[in-house]
Amino acid sequence: MKHSSLPPQLLVNQNQPSTRTLPRRDFLRTSALGGLALATGVWPLVATAGSPKNTSAQELKKLPGASFHRKAELLQGIYENVAFSDSGILYSMMRLDADGIRPFVPADFQGKIGLNVDVGKLKLDGFHDYLHGENSISASGLYLAAQSFRWQVTRSKKALAQARKAFRSLDLIYRMGEQAGKPGWMCKPYGFRPSVQTSGDQYLDACWGLWTYHGIAGVEDRRRIEEMFIHFADYWRNADYVLSYFGSHWDQKGETGSYNAVYAMINACAYSFSKNPVHLQEFEKWMAKATWTKTTPLQTLRGNVLRQIKEKGKAEVVPYSAAFSLAKDVLQPGECLCWETVIHAKFVAVASDLIVQSGTSDLSGQLARILERWWGEWKYGVGEDLLPYYWFAVDLVKDTWRPLPKTKLLPREQWLFGDPFTSYLSQVRWNEPLARFAVVSAIAARHCPESEARMKELGRRILSSVDETRLHWLVDFDGKQLLPEISYYGQCLSSEVPGSFLAAYWKGRRDKLW
Repeated sequence: MKHSSLPPQLLVNQNQPSTRTLPRRDFLRTSALGGLALATGVWPLVATAGSPKNTSAQELKKLPGASFHRKAELLQGIYENVAFSDSGILYSMMRLDADGIRPFVPADFQGKIGLNVDVGKLKLDGFHDYLHGENSISASGLYLAAQSFRWQVTRSKKALAQARKAFRSLDLIYRMGEQAGKPGWMCKPYGFRPSVQTSGDQYLDACWGLWTYHGIAGVEDRRRIEEMFIHFADYWRNADYVLSYFGSHWDQKGETGSYNAVYAMINACAYSFSKNPVHLQEFEKWMAKATWTKTTPLQTLRGNVLRQIKEKGKAEVVPYSAAFSLAKDVLQPGECLCWETVIHAKFVAVASDLIVQSGTSDLSGQLARILERWWGEWKYGVGEDLLPYYWFAVDLVKDTWRPLPKTKLLPREQWLFGDPFTSYLSQVRWNEPLARFAVVSAIAARHCPESEARMKELGRRILSSVDETRLHWLVDFDGKQLLPEISYYGQCLSSEVPGSFLAAYWKGRRDKLW
């Protein structure tokens, strides 16, 4: 979801959420998609409007105990059977329940509450539009990378066809920005229509997929990819890296951590194609203020706490994260709230690897050290059952972590991001950390000879664990962590796990990791 990408300092305007159901606009949707197709020369890849799409639950039950290759075949089936919408754009999240996988429908949300669409100035037909489009850019990029790696291993025509389909999904979204006169703007395609929302993490996976596909694509697609990278860099430079994000003004120029790595990477890749000194200068500007090459957020916070103990004789609760207000009364001295913090390791891993691949910089020979530092934080928040917690605290003095107790839902006028899910603590589990550290392990193992064995072991462990439970975005084991009004959050197919499994598996196969 959108919150996974936010830096801890980002604050938002808090608005009372709306639970109204918007009227359906089937005619307008058809007209918008048809107009986009006519303008772009790219027509929807699937023309089965009104026909049911479903992946059988029986197929998903074959995942436990299956070989990596068999798991890959089963997950591949999700994409080939149900993952692409009739627009040609990849679904972000779909419904995953006892019957299998299918797109959400309005009836799934009867009596439910959810995102306040007014906060993000969104035009939705219902909550299904939000879930279907939230991470479509990332999901498309992950699948594009996966199929490109698959082709490198197998030379399969089917892999190349699927890669082209994933590329088409990204290109359709990219053309929405072109149609708006903003080439390089990749919006979150809620309802498979243009929106005013995006975030830097969406560009990360898009760039990974595009860069990887560029090496196997035909001439026309290669030229298009080069154009896209150049316009990515130009758009954000011209926008001064400022983003209006769900009611907030987000000036990203001050970023020194994982988002710094993303924008440095975009400019590095753009420069590799353009040889325009402006792109090189932008890359150097970002790198001049980068801290991600030297530390992680937890390492920085740990240093601050230890210094506090030395100067004051004791540690205090660490006021870290935009959601700190939820946890301040349950944290202990020396603890910080980890709210989707350690998974930013993937941002750094993908970005740093692409920077080096671009030839723009070798990161002063520090790639292995950077990857080892960020990969090493995978352990925080992950239970013995290899099912991560969404909310947890890290004791920065003892270097331990613990789940946090459930708290009460904030009053509606105080809901963070207008979202009830992010407005109370719980012990709900979530699987995006597994997805991201599978990718980080597959990238890092190739560059870190001293840690290669441990990285391969973690990668294998994560890939082995993938089953129906771990395909979910969120998991509520006792049925008490997700409020009944948002129980559908626990019925979402993860937008990252299937694609990340395939990308990590095929990249690992290519690099002979497994």
